[in-house]
Amino acid sequence: MHDKQVMPDRYDKHALYKMWHLAYTDKSVFGQRRLHIAQQDLLDLCRQRNKAPELGLYVLPRKPSKPLSLDNAVVVSKLQRRHLLALWSVALCLALVTHPLLDAMTIYGTQLLLPFTDHPFAVGSLFVVDPLYTLPLLLGNVVLLATRGSVRGHRANWAGLVLSTAYAAWSVLAQGMAERAGERALANQGVVGARLVVTPAPLQTLLWRVLAVTDTDAYEGFWSVCDGDVPVVFTKIPRGSEWLPRLRGQWAVDRLQWFSGDCTKVETDGAVLRLVDLRMGQEPHYIFRFVVATLGADGAVVPVERTERSGSRIDVGRGLRWLWARTFDPSVPPPR
Repeated sequence: MHDKQVMPDRYDKHALYKMWHLAYTDKSVFGQRRLHIAQQDLLDLCRQRNKAPELGLYVLPRKPSKPLSLDNAVVVSKLQRRHLLALWSVALCLALVTHPLLDAMTIYGTQLLLPFTDHPFAVGSLFVVDPLYTLPLLLGNVVLLATRGSVRGHRANWAGLVLSTAYAAWSVLAQGMAERAGERALANQGVVGARLVVTPAPLQTLLWRVLAVTDTDAYEGFWSVCDGDVPVVFTKIPRGSEWLPRLRGQWAVDRLQWFSGDCTKVETDGAVLRLVDLRMGQEPHYIFRFVVATLGADGAVVPVERTERSGSRIDVGRGLRWLWARTFDPSVPPPR
């Protein structure tokens, strides 16, 4: 094929794509193993218009000008397509794998091993929204995009990935420290047989909420990496365990019990019964609080037709002020 049949005009962008498409759709040369591209005009055109990445061409060192065959163009585009396919496959697999793994780092957790088991895996070492984890990744991507894929941009992107991963690893270490501090304090207070749920306070990993759950009560305390040898002070929270046997059997109740790992309490407000997930929030403000039943005139528990969420949050300004103060001063009481 002559040059004019495969070579676009120097300023015709659409012809470039047409040539590439024709080369890609030709199926006749897959048996060709060796590749030589030395068409000076096409290389110059690609460099002038900066289209080499878009066209998917391997730009080889310059050689004396020769006609560019359609066969060579097919092989080049096929090789480049395979190269991109491998990169995109790795990128998509990493996205699909790392996203649920990151979900498992929060207290919400995720069902990692479906369909083999529906067990929710939850490490709980990262808060659901943590800017100290997100910002390094965001800044690395911003630099990479702003520098249009330069070496400096790639280095910034890698640095962001390394920093965020190190931060996640630090969260697991800090969680273990908070858990050991909580265990020592519970033993000193004579609380035995409690299950511990240790989660970071919002937006950081310096201050931790330590929740201990027994069959009848829950105990809430806070520990900071700045506390030193100051023991964790726990507040006792009744779980309303006398109501749980009368509520079991309802789908909504059983589902929340399963989701929370039995870290719940029952609140009564007149004739209204609410089931609360103790992991999400802190006393007395919880995100997952549901009206699940009412009390009849004879004291019988009457399930509601549809559960109603009635969660609450602490005032943001007040919460942030307490978070900062409590991180550095163990005598600051939690907001109630």
